Amino acid sequence: MSIDPVQPRGDRGAAGRRAPGAGVGASGLAPPVPSPCFLATDLFHTGLVVEHLDEAMDELGRLGGYGWLPPIEHTVPVWTPDGETPVRLRMVYSRDEPLLELIEQVPGTIWMPSPGNPIHHLGYFVDDITAASRALVDAGVPLDACGTGPIRPSGFAYHTTAAGLRIELAPRSVLRDMRALLAARQAEDEPAGEAH
Repeated sequence: MSIDPVQPRGDRGAAGRRAPGAGVGASGLAPPVPSPCFLATDLFHTGLVVEHLDEAMDELGRLGGYGWLPPIEHTVPVWTPDGETPVRLRMVYSRDEPLLELIEQVPGTIWMPSPGNPIHHLGYFVDDITAASRALVDAGVPLDACGTGPIRPSGFAYHTTAAGLRIELAPRSVLRDMRALLAARQAEDEPAGEAH
């Protein structure tokens, strides 16, 4: 089963968003707010797309004291409304939480710096990526890109709000891997014989 990212449901207009004042009842009160699509407490990183990864790592390390895990380079099969394509990504995570994710720009993809907005996306862990993605689509926040697989979305999902904020959803199971990676890296950095 896959979700249809480009056709929001309901009576929210062509853009899939509720018009101002829509749904206000005779009492003058708006209907109750539905359950959230993701939780603020599940924010796991802020993603920045940068022109040159090594330069950005050096600058943020110098200015903000960031330490970095080893950079990752991999090809990700990506779905967009224009079709599926492999995208070669070069990225890195900060060692300490709250995590920064730096991604080197990839011309011709969504991984390009946004003019006037240094934040590319906010990444949230969710229990069910398909359900959370569907809830965002139903709320009028279309699916821009996701990992490919037998179910869409698979692996990750990017949605963009009307205000231009990109939300990344990722399965909560990734949290174990992220924490293990961070713990392993921090253990490598501790001086020999230091105990906690």
